[in-house]
Amino acid sequence: MDKINMTGDFEQFLESFDEQNYFMIEEEIDIEIQNKYFKHSQKNNPQLAKEEVMSNVPLLSDKKVSKEEKKRILSQLASLKDVEAYRVLEKECRSFDDEELNTWSILAYNECKMILHGSLKNEQQIFISTGLGGKNGKFRYFVALLPHQDIESFSEFHQNFIHKELEFTLSQNNSELEKEVEIGDSYMSYKVLVPVKANIPKIFRQVIENCNQLAPFVSKQFIITNVGEMDAQEIQEFIDETNEDDDNEIMEDIVSLN
Repeated sequence: MDKINMTGDFEQFLESFDEQNYFMIEEEIDIEIQNKYFKHSQKNNPQLAKEEVMSNVPLLSDKKVSKEEKKRILSQLASLKDVEAYRVLEKECRSFDDEELNTWSILAYNECKMILHGSLKNEQQIFISTGLGGKNGKFRYFVALLPHQDIESFSEFHQNFIHKELEFTLSQNNSELEKEVEIGDSYMSYKVLVPVKANIPKIFRQVIENCNQLAPFVSKQFIITNVGEMDAQEIQEFIDETNEDDDNEIMEDIVSLN
């Protein structure tokens, strides 16, 4: 897994990124599970004949078959450049009682879909793996805004102002506010959907600048990540480790891409 720093490498990534040749998983799946899947797929998928792989499909519904064996079958199906294997994975996706197998089936289905898509276009696809996934060609990000050092906490007026400014600025950038995660006096967190090539740090700098035009009440330091949703303790740890300094660059989290 490569980590792209949003204050430097991220902008280079945007400049070099080809929107036509990427594939994104829409579901929110833990990055570590995704890494395990792809390592397993690369290690345990020799070039097997289609007939051999397809003959194992009935084992996916056999309760006597181990979880590890089912995972192996799913990843082997995904490696086939075959429509029949794709349809099997489409049917089996999320059909298991076991949560880990359901996650594995989602990854296998998406890998197979990417391989087929690339074969049909005769182009190699770039697989973008983020813990929060995406939707309709947009990355999903978790964002947390913090109070400026001159105020102790966000008032109800502050919260409403930020919400309206956030909705407006996102709409001006073909982006959307998907969900309010937590709205409180010590921070406000959201999930947003932003086009792949959009510069999300720049968007949120604009939100903060607009909010602070009359009086500074939003910190220039904020959190952006698409690795996963942060809980209250993780956000508080960030706040505790951060000192407000208007002369410094904005502190941002890391975006993880595969």
